[in-house]
Amino acid sequence: MALGGAGSAMRGDSWGGLRNPALIRGNGFLMGANWSQQFGLPELSREHFGAVRDIKSVSLGLHASGFGSELYRETALDLSFARDLRADVTAGIAVGF
Repeated sequence: MALGGAGSAMRGDSWGGLRNPALIRGNGFLMGANWSQQFGLPELSREHFGAVRDIKSVSLGLHASGFGSELYRETALDLSFARDLRADVTAGIAVGF
């Protein structure tokens, strides 16, 4: 979070899979929610919700997040898509709004 929400994930990481479903391709369905408040300050509260669903040979994902309080608020919505290219290669892409 100190890097403005930047992060990395490995294959099988469910939270990383909400942003890039290629990381969890083949697991069926995943849904999660998270809330945090940094340093106990309401101005730094962060909410996340995401879901990924496998449909045949592709995965589709939706991730929504919010940061801030009544004074300043950031919201984001990501749509993601993944597909098996070969038995050992999966590619994914996420588009943020």
